[in-house]
Amino acid sequence: PNENSYIIENQINKNEVQTYVIEVEYKEMNVDQSDDMNKTLEAKIDIFDTKSLTIKGTVTNSSENDYVVIHSKEQTSEIVDGKYKFIGIEPDTHKITIKNRKTTTTKQTTLNVSKGEPSASGSNITYNDEKNIADADITITGSTVTIDVKNIGEGNLSFDKGTLAYEIYMNAKKGGEGRTIYSETPLTNPAEEISGENERTLSLTIDDYGNSYYYRGNVLDNYVNFAGMCWRIVRISGDESIKLILEDQDSTCATSDGNWDAGTGYFGASSDLNDLNLISNNESSYQIKLLAADIKDYINYLNSYGTKSMAMSFQNFQSSKLTEYFNKLKNGDWCLDDMAYNDDVGTTKLSNETRYELYSNATLETTFYYDSRVRLYGKTVKQPSLKCNGTNMNKFANGTDMYVGSLTADEIIYTGGKIYANNANFYLLNNYQVNQQLYFASISPSVFGSFADHIFGVNYYGTVNNFSVVNDNGSFRPVINLKSNIQVAGGDGTQSNPYIIK
Repeated sequence: PNENSYIIENQINKNEVQTYVIEVEYKEMNVDQSDDMNKTLEAKIDIFDTKSLTIKGTVTNSSENDYVVIHSKEQTSEIVDGKYKFIGIEPDTHKITIKNRKTTTTKQTTLNVSKGEPSASGSNITYNDEKNIADADITITGSTVTIDVKNIGEGNLSFDKGTLAYEIYMNAKKGGEGRTIYSETPLTNPAEEISGENERTLSLTIDDYGNSYYYRGNVLDNYVNFAGMCWRIVRISGDESIKLILEDQDSTCATSDGNWDAGTGYFGASSDLNDLNLISNNESSYQIKLLAADIKDYINYLNSYGTKSMAMSFQNFQSSKLTEYFNKLKNGDWCLDDMAYNDDVGTTKLSNETRYELYSNATLETTFYYDSRVRLYGKTVKQPSLKCNGTNMNKFANGTDMYVGSLTADEIIYTGGKIYANNANFYLLNNYQVNQQLYFASISPSVFGSFADHIFGVNYYGTVNNFSVVNDNGSFRPVINLKSNIQVAGGDGTQSNPYIIK
């Protein structure tokens, strides 16, 4: 079982039921598999307390397909780009083995883990009950294995020193007048309330990768200077990548007033109706003419039609502004939320076949509701989530890697917005937006009604609202993801002294 263990860093809430599907796939199809006939499959799920230790680090001089085993927990970690990770490690003496593809032990050592006052020396780790997390770097030099343990005693922290994630977390833990404070639970309830006038928190929720730390409220210290432009930090994702939204194409954050739509264009407006292939049946009814059978959701619809689509604007921005910075950017995982229901309380989920039929025979009476609207507005108890409820995209329609996208409606809700409620006091609303009376589009659909899809966006009152992809003049506010372990050259995140990316 050691060679076939997988770590899923997932939170299980009280009374929550989770289902896991295990698929077995042969990688080497040309190899005789007769010996595997009639074999059985067994699976075991271990649930770890959140106060147990996470150990991660690097294995240097490892060979391709090497992996690390911690025997006392029957856990295995692949070595990806020299990195490994174990979660749920309890106090004990743990034997650690580095093995190769043939399951031959190449190196072996022990790691002693105990509770007490935080300390680290040699292969010994001591930690307390305040969620202290260690980074253990396994270094191989000839036949010697040494363990270097770091970051002991700095609270709930797995980020490497000198990284942007580390600076974000540590600055929030320190707090200070006018600065963001770390509060695992925000002061106001996302989706139920707008953020407060003086609310500035770095809070915690779960995304597809693990713990995600997000800024909420009237935040004043999440500015970043990157690629010659001024950005705002939205959150640290569970994989430690960092999501940024463009504040201004000028790098001088101190004078930024938000010209994020410049050079990216608009979509919609009546002059684009022909581009969008809308045909008039009569004076009061329209029908969408779908040109390809695989167009099944609004983002592909935007990708595939017209010259002023969301995708085209982001692609133009990407190719003109970010080409030389791709090595610092994470590609993709833009969440297309494409589930749909017959009403906005989610009574009946619609099959894809039903949706295609409604799309292709749409009249003014045709309406269905996407899951974003259902869980963020229609449900009595709102259900915002940073887990993708639809499909993750990582390429534009033409196959180009998708480094630029937009926020989901859920991410906007977590920052402090609320559907159909004004909010002048959260950082996604800026002076440029107000002065130009613009809204920016999210990547989340809201409702399909009559002849057009509607998406969520943020208007110049700070309201999260529906906007038509055909008739409204929406602007595009680019969003990117910095790779994990991005280093900081300086700054403290304030507007006058933004974080500088190396």
